Amino acid sequence: MSIPQVQISGKIVTPDGVGVAGGELLVALSFPGTVHDPVADVDHRVGGIQRFAIGIDGSVSGVVLVPNSQITPVGSFYTVTYKMPGGSSWYELWQLADDTPIEIGDVPLLGSQPVGTELMLPMRSVSPSSLASGATRGHLYLVPGGAGEEDKTYVVLKGTDDVYRSKVLAFGGGPD
Repeated sequence: MSIPQVQISGKIVTPDGVGVAGGELLVALSFPGTVHDPVADVDHRVGGIQRFAIGIDGSVSGVVLVPNSQITPVGSFYTVTYKMPGGSSWYELWQLADDTPIEIGDVPLLGSQPVGTELMLPMRSVSPSSLASGATRGHLYLVPGGAGEEDKTYVVLKGTDDVYRSKVLAFGGGPD
């Protein structure tokens, strides 16, 4: 196989900057996709969850991921969950641009949160209809409004005609 891959390694610290001692790293692609292998001229499916051990010294190695820029359909990201031995955990949203090896602390973040807190939606500056497919069914997206326009939140659903569409979510009235 000759597909682009980025290698990620380094030492993990908590969002507060404290070193960790052991644990597990779970990496999941936001929705399945394909990546083209130019040598074999075939597309390979990517997706699922990968698990990586965090060493007793906080180190992680062997994390090899396909850059999001190479995955079809566009707009994917990785949800990376850090699980510590004491039960604490947090997650980050990664979007990898190219196959340059990178230290784990230098991965560009779309966002991060302690697990169990509010949901952070991926923001897309594209037409909502371009996000609708079987691969993105059930996904939520935030499309930012322009000057003087509200942001809109969409969910991808399949209609009775078996066509996938992005539907805007409506929220009840009330004071802001």
